[in-house]
Amino acid sequence: MGIETISMSTYYRHVDCYIKPSIILYWENHQKLLFLNLASKELVLAGDGRCDSPGHCAKFGSYTFMEQS
Repeated sequence: MGIETISMSTYYRHVDCYIKPSIILYWENHQKLLFLNLASKELVLAGDGRCDSPGHCAKFGSYTFMEQS
């Protein structure tokens, strides 16, 4: 069809230079706002943990908290 496109290396360079930093900046600002809003409140937390491994014994674990109010 004769349509020109950018190369994969150009695409990933744009992602690394523009898209990822924008997303990270937005998330950090959003997270700061959330922390400021929660700083003066009494928190009600719920949490859950999980262990994961390729075999039978737990090698990796993670625990997640969620504010419930």
